[in-house]
Amino acid sequence: MKSTAFLTPMALIMAMMAHDASAHGRLLVPPHRGYIGSLPQFKDFVPKNYGDHSLNAGGIGQTKGGKHGICGDKFSGKRLHETGGEYGKFPQHREKVIGACYAPGSTMDLQVQITANHKGYFEFGLCKLNSLNDKETEECFKTLVQPNGEKHWKLPTGAKTFNMQYMLPDGMSCDGDSHCVLRWHYVGWNNPDADINGQEHYWNCADIYVSNTCGSNPSSSASKPAIPNAPKQTTSSSNADTQPGDPHPVDPQPVDPQPVNPQPGDPHPVHPQPVDPHPVHPQPVDPQPMYPQPVDPHPVHPQPGDPQCGVCTNCYYPVTNACFLGWTKAQCDFLDVYKWCGAGSSDPQPVDPQPVDPQPVDPHPVDPQPVDPHPVDSQPVHPQPVDPQCGVCTNCYYPVTNACFLGWSKAQCDSLDVYKWCGAGSSDPQPVDPQPVDPQPVDPQPVDPQPWNAPKPSHTCSPKRPPSSNPYTAKKLASSPSTGTSGVEKKVSWNWFASSTTDCDASLSKDTLNHGLYIGGENIPADCGKAATFTYNGHTVQATYAWRTTGGEGYNELSPQAFAQLLGSNANAADFNSATDFQAAINDPGHVYSTCSGTC
Repeated sequence: MKSTAFLTPMALIMAMMAHDASAHGRLLVPPHRGYIGSLPQFKDFVPKNYGDHSLNAGGIGQTKGGKHGICGDKFSGKRLHETGGEYGKFPQHREKVIGACYAPGSTMDLQVQITANHKGYFEFGLCKLNSLNDKETEECFKTLVQPNGEKHWKLPTGAKTFNMQYMLPDGMSCDGDSHCVLRWHYVGWNNPDADINGQEHYWNCADIYVSNTCGSNPSSSASKPAIPNAPKQTTSSSNADTQPGDPHPVDPQPVDPQPVNPQPGDPHPVHPQPVDPHPVHPQPVDPQPMYPQPVDPHPVHPQPGDPQCGVCTNCYYPVTNACFLGWTKAQCDFLDVYKWCGAGSSDPQPVDPQPVDPQPVDPHPVDPQPVDPHPVDSQPVHPQPVDPQCGVCTNCYYPVTNACFLGWSKAQCDSLDVYKWCGAGSSDPQPVDPQPVDPQPVDPQPVDPQPWNAPKPSHTCSPKRPPSSNPYTAKKLASSPSTGTSGVEKKVSWNWFASSTTDCDASLSKDTLNHGLYIGGENIPADCGKAATFTYNGHTVQATYAWRTTGGEGYNELSPQAFAQLLGSNANAADFNSATDFQAAINDPGHVYSTCSGTC
């Protein structure tokens, strides 16, 4: 017998609209405790966790002795993802935070997203908790097996979403005040010279029911809502990618038309999630969004050339309903997935020869939410700056890239020390006009636009580039340089990064990452755009910091092309579609010890 998980397509669509970063992975189906709050049907019960993709118990330095939190928290820290923690809300909300219901003895269709592939394997365990306040322990978890009897699911190459199947034991049930905890354990194997204690480990816990009454009330509680079965997935337990979804969704539900202010997120942007292959109760996103993006103080008003554009008058990205402002037609036409909605076929021209203001460059991408094309009370605000450093910025100022983020609250801006609140006093800004108006410019010190070769656009809600390549922003305020080192011996490895996993420059595509000279670092975003030079066996490569590593690995990660150059190989990483072929071409040693200078 086969049963599948309780997830709606809208849940996955919402996840697609969030940014990802260079984190390693998460359990998507059923949704684990750190991820479930990102889904709309659970957002009122579980808070959103912007770091749910990096639950590695603090990294190798913390776990090499065998100690770790049950669900991926640090052993010595707060157990936020365990029952009773900030994200383990079953004692308070029961079935309202159950992510899936399966029949006893059934085969579960599971789904895991990997954004930075460090090889290795997955395993799954199940723990039954008999009462509301029982807590999971290591001893409680029983190892599950696949239909072929194997315990370990070997991870193929690539950064993508993987499907696998595991079997529930016969005769076990848990519903009502009892429930089961399904745990995903990822053992990376990117350190070939170390044993299992020297590898990376990740843990996620998901709350599920196992019951013969899935789709109805599993217990006698009359007040409890039904836990519906999920649509069945057809992907086998082989290592396969997610397949396209059902083209005939059932009973679409409208989404909340109220605009949502962006939240400052984890500096690890989240990769788009796949849509459930058989959607049930999809919730359509309004195809004509309006985005409160800052624009030129002398705005252009081209007419949209297609009804699909809605109110977008620049470059439209239909996948996430995004409208990129300040782009040229040449930039928008760079990829077929983007649609130019400017006037005619020409680039929009300003109506006044005044300097153009830059667009915000957020190194901490936020989770975009669907918005109404005619928002109410979403007007820009005009508080007075409270510090000369703010310039004309009247909201949240980011000095590293000279950006001003409009529409943020003071609490959002204060969430990270690198941001500076430039609103009026200590209170959040209030709208001053009930009529829609154009957003205000964002550059605290307007400058003349710089020449720019069109990059490959990012899959985000606003174009984002490091300060060195931003077409509009001059670095008038220099950030504090990191302390550089010279002649330091470093262990250097590489990571395939088969999808866009940057934290510094989301305009980079996967191809750019493959053949570019990049490096991952732990001090991101402070080191974004800085360089380190590595020398090994007479070969030298200079790499630019572009993504965040999770820490604790004890080595530097180079992009494939940078590592090949360091080895003296002529292999072009852009010519390869698999890590295995690339490894053979460069005669991959796994890692080397090289001399590092610059920002090491």
